[in-house]
Amino acid sequence: MKKITSLITVFGICLLIMAIGVYAVPKPALAQKAASAAEAKKLTLSFWGLLAEPMGKALQEYIAEVDERTKGKVKITIYPGGTLTPGPQAYEGVVAGLSDMAFVLYAYNPGRFPLTMGWSLPLPIASAKNGTRIFNESLEKFKPKEFADSKLMYFTSTTAAYPLTTKKPIRSIEDFKGLKIRTLGNMALYMKELGAVPISMPIGQLYGALDKGVVEATINNTLTLDHFKFADLIKYMLSWHWGPASAWGLHMNWNVWKSLPPDVQKVFEEANQKYIWKQVEYQDAADKVGLELALSKGMKVIKQSEEMKREMERRVQPVYDKYVADMEAKGLPGREFLDFLLKRVKELK
Repeated sequence: MKKITSLITVFGICLLIMAIGVYAVPKPALAQKAASAAEAKKLTLSFWGLLAEPMGKALQEYIAEVDERTKGKVKITIYPGGTLTPGPQAYEGVVAGLSDMAFVLYAYNPGRFPLTMGWSLPLPIASAKNGTRIFNESLEKFKPKEFADSKLMYFTSTTAAYPLTTKKPIRSIEDFKGLKIRTLGNMALYMKELGAVPISMPIGQLYGALDKGVVEATINNTLTLDHFKFADLIKYMLSWHWGPASAWGLHMNWNVWKSLPPDVQKVFEEANQKYIWKQVEYQDAADKVGLELALSKGMKVIKQSEEMKREMERRVQPVYDKYVADMEAKGLPGREFLDFLLKRVKELK
């Protein structure tokens, strides 16, 4: 009997030691274990551009900040160069869940974003900062349904009104006749009004098209003269008033967004507000570098004559009228949207 009692005592002591061992695990170790479980939230981000350009630079810093501030709860892997979804498929890809996030150039999909293609109309926008402010204000005011099936993280305008860069000089309206120009969105309508031949293609194909003469001119921000090596082929730049200002944004799949805990969503929202303007800062700096590089390689800047300015302004109106008519046919407030843009452009000159 004493032997049995001794065994029971020993067994009880062992259980007590085991219990103490469990509860004696330091709290930091338990917290670390919980954090490790949270690290399993891995997200993919589709990006059609290059990591070295301003959008890529801003996205990488955005990803690093989210990683740091969530203490590793979220890990985002970026897929540049359209390797996950090509640029024209990026938005539908994020909606369908092919990617968790995507950086979207809206002019790739004019039919998908009819109202907000007003952004790609010829608009005399003075700077990337002004464009970003105006376009964000228009989103807040009109809340277009075309953005409703994804979570918009942040949205920005790329630059001031894009210049026209060409392989041959453009000094008059007559020089536009038959000119093969790579452009996107509603700017294609304007090029037709000027007598040019608009060509749509992803920017990754543009160097080869310029080199072979398939394209003779392009409407892009000047950073592309550096990052995409267009300065090797481009010889002239027309400094004009009625260029477009492109727009793009970072989107997240709605189901992915809803799956994130509130504290992680808060980190994302704060980063979103910061990187709207961080990207503008990088954009302006890169545009300056690209322009200086092209000028150092002999690119000539052509200033418009007053006669050319007047004629280009006159030919803008049919493009505006068509946009408004198309929107009204779809039941969308095209006139109000365009009037708002033009009013704010004028106020922020």
